[in-house]
Amino acid sequence: MDLGIQAPMTGSIALNPWAEFNVSGQFVSESFGLVAPAMPQTAAKIGLHYTKVTIDNEPAQTTQLFTTMISTAFIESDINKILDAGVASLDPKSIMVQIIADVRKWHSQNPDNSAETHRLLHEKYELKDALIRNKNGSELNTAVIIAAFLYGNGNFSETIRHSMNFGYDADCNCATLGTLMGTIYGHRRILNEGWQIIDRYKNTTRDNMPMDETIISFADRVVDVFEMVNQKNGGSKTVVNKTVVYNIPSENPASVYKLLTLDEEKLRLKNEVEKDIVSNLHSGKKQEMARAAYLAVSLDLAKDLKKKYPKQWKEACYNLSGYWKVISNIFHSDGFKSMLQLKEKFIAAGFIPMDVVPEDELLYKDLETWKDPKILYTSIKVSSKK
Repeated sequence: MDLGIQAPMTGSIALNPWAEFNVSGQFVSESFGLVAPAMPQTAAKIGLHYTKVTIDNEPAQTTQLFTTMISTAFIESDINKILDAGVASLDPKSIMVQIIADVRKWHSQNPDNSAETHRLLHEKYELKDALIRNKNGSELNTAVIIAAFLYGNGNFSETIRHSMNFGYDADCNCATLGTLMGTIYGHRRILNEGWQIIDRYKNTTRDNMPMDETIISFADRVVDVFEMVNQKNGGSKTVVNKTVVYNIPSENPASVYKLLTLDEEKLRLKNEVEKDIVSNLHSGKKQEMARAAYLAVSLDLAKDLKKKYPKQWKEACYNLSGYWKVISNIFHSDGFKSMLQLKEKFIAAGFIPMDVVPEDELLYKDLETWKDPKILYTSIKVSSKK
């Protein structure tokens, strides 16, 4: 985004190495299941509109999966039927289909031994030497959410307990399952089971969000959005015997987003942006030229553009090298496969790491997106001229 790349392109697997595995496809999608009860396809479409800012491919499948399960939980309490609806929302080629089938099989074989199921999924789906992907990747976290859902057997507290015990990105997984189980239970049942829930939300880590509000006020906004979604879909709101009644045009679960291979996504993007890349390369504007260079390297267009427009290409690369947070991510992130592949492309295009690796705190707190490359790369001679 520092380069002016706009969503949903920011979440493309061809440009963003995290997009192919990051868990944000599921842990920011729950509310979109809530705003479209009994309308799973609508829930998935709304969810994908937001989650595709950061993710694509398999993580986008988890957006479909969990928005559909939450949407379905308004009208179905049987956990296996809810899970069946989730599976129906997936592209048949998705690895999530196999993951869910494996977890169901292991649960069936070990109904009283969740530790054995954990061992089996860890053994099959953990990637060696991929710490960040194992911690917050969509494969393992989806697996343990489904496992906790099955071992919880429809009990709210047991589902959350299993989710915590299975580990990985446990806080996010508990949030997903909490939303799902809360939808199955409903407010009255939760209170009747003796839960003491303080009606307050305290924000300690999110900028530009309310610092303090009630859970009920958030729920009221969810209802307001639901009413808009329902009306747009042809539903209605009436009052019968002094009770609000909603007529909801229900939907069957189905996939609304198909998987693309990396090569298919590259080709799609090339057709979409190649003319803009050439135009921006000649714009003379720092951000546009830097964006052109980033897109060209990522989409394997760098060699041809360097040959056709050597002067503009050199200036564009100089401009891109000043976007220090982008360069830091390319050269100093966790060494998972897709990140290493992108790094190799930038090395081949002549980019190098900065003299000093920025600390994480600086990356978050320094709002300056571009710095003079002559300062960032003092160990070599840097020039924007031919």
